[in-house]
Amino acid sequence: MALLVRDILCRDAMRIVEFAADAPIESAVALMGFVGLPALVLIDCRRRAVALLTERDIVDYFARPGFKTACRAALVARSAPNDELPQCSSCDRLSTVMQRMNEENLRAVLVVEGGVGLGLLTQDAVAAAIAKVETE
Repeated sequence: MALLVRDILCRDAMRIVEFAADAPIESAVALMGFVGLPALVLIDCRRRAVALLTERDIVDYFARPGFKTACRAALVARSAPNDELPQCSSCDRLSTVMQRMNEENLRAVLVVEGGVGLGLLTQDAVAAAIAKVETE
C-alpha cells in the first residue's frame, strides 16, 4: 500500500506560519528563528498565499554578491509570487511528492485541501517517513 501525505500530516508536517510578502527579509529571518520553522508562507494584502520562503532561500540570497538588506521577503523567496506555489494534496502519494521536491529542488511544500493550508512538509520529514516505512 502506498504511503500518502495524509498518513504523515499530523505527525510530521510543520505548522503554517503566515508572513506578509512585502515585509522586510530581516523580520522574516527573526520570526523563523524565534518560532523555529524552516519555512514561512508569504501572504499578500488579501491574505492569499503567494510564495514559500525557506531557510535555503535566505542563505542563497545572503550568499549572493551585492545583496540588499531591508528588501521584501517575496523578493528572496525562490517560489516568487508569479510562480506556482509549491503545494500538494493530502491524497498525494508521498513518493510522488518526494520525487517532485528532489526534481525541483524544493525544500518545502504546502499541503492544501479545498483551498485551505493544512501544513508544510519539508524534504527531511518526507524522506524520514519514507525511510521509516521501508525499514518496518
